[in-house]
Amino acid sequence: MAVPSSNILKSALRLIKRQTVTHYAWTGRTPNAIGYDVDSYAAPATITGSFQPVSRTRYEALGLDFSKSYITFYTESVIRC
Repeated sequence: MAVPSSNILKSALRLIKRQTVTHYAWTGRTPNAIGYDVDSYAAPATITGSFQPVSRTRYEALGLDFSKSYITFYTESVIRC
């Protein structure tokens, strides 16, 4: 029996196969030796979750391009930078 305050994602991830990804959190830009700004990233973090397709009915509300396909990655992980 589901408890109303339970974590629905945690319950779903018991049934759905989890995928593992390496996440590189963007931390900002820093100038390189010749003065160009270069993106900087935190140390990689391995997180697990589930990739799910974005419903085509949501594309317009989200301002997405209909000629492309999109996914959402659901995870319980908290990434701190």
